[in-house]
Amino acid sequence: KENETTLKLEVPVQAGEVLTDNNARLLKVAARNESIKVLVIDSLPRWEYRFIRNALYRDPGVEVNSLLLNNESDVKIGGPGYLSAFPEDLKDLSTYDVIFLGDVGIKEGQLTEEQADLLKRLVEQQASGIVFIPGRLGNQSSLLDSPFGSLIPVVLDKEKPKGTSARDPSSIALTSAGQKNLLTILTADEKANPDVWKNLPGFYWYAPIKKAKAGTDVLGVHGTIKNSLGRIPLLVTTTAGT
Repeated sequence: KENETTLKLEVPVQAGEVLTDNNARLLKVAARNESIKVLVIDSLPRWEYRFIRNALYRDPGVEVNSLLLNNESDVKIGGPGYLSAFPEDLKDLSTYDVIFLGDVGIKEGQLTEEQADLLKRLVEQQASGIVFIPGRLGNQSSLLDSPFGSLIPVVLDKEKPKGTSARDPSSIALTSAGQKNLLTILTADEKANPDVWKNLPGFYWYAPIKKAKAGTDVLGVHGTIKNSLGRIPLLVTTTAGT
C-alpha cells in the first residue's frame, strides 16, 4: 500500500541468552508509487531504437517517450508516447530520469546547439543520465566539437565516423570492474554472470572508439579486437557535474 508503515522484527529469546531486551526492532517503511521516466531519441527507427523502446514500454515501472529526428519524409513515425518535437526548455526536459541518445548529432533536422546544451545541463545540474548508443550513420561524431562532447566517455575516431563492420560475430568481454557493476550483472547469481555474457548473441558492428577517457570506468571491451592501447572499450561510464 502507498503509505508509511511501521514493521516490527522480533527474534525469539534463545536458551542461554544474557540480554533479552534487544531481540526486537521497529522499522519504518515508506511505500510510494514511483516510475522512471525515459526519453529515447534516434534518427531512424533502427533495430536498437525499436528494441529499447519496446522493452521499456513493457516495463510497468517505466514511463517512456520517444522521438525520431530526421529529414526523411517517408519514415513512418508514431506510436504510444511518441513526441512530435524535442522538449522546449530545461523544465520540460528535467522530468526525465534517463535519456537514450541514439545515432543523432548536431546538424540540420536533428539536434541544435541549444538543445545539446539543454541535454548537457540536464546531466550536470539535474543529475539525470544519458546513454549513448552510436550507429552506422556516424551522427554522434558531430557532437565532439561542441561543449556537449565532453559528456561522451570515450575518444572517437573522426576519420572513420561510421565505425567498423565485421563478417563474423564478435563478443563483449567484461572487465574486472564490469564483473562487479550493477549495470552489467544480468543474473541473480553473480558467479553465473560471466557465462551469460559469453552466451549472448554476437554483434557485427562497433563504434569508432580509440580509447576511454581518463577518469571513466570501462565495464566491457571487444572480445578480440585491440589497438595500440589495448582492447577496444565498448561499455564505458562516467560522471559529470552532479
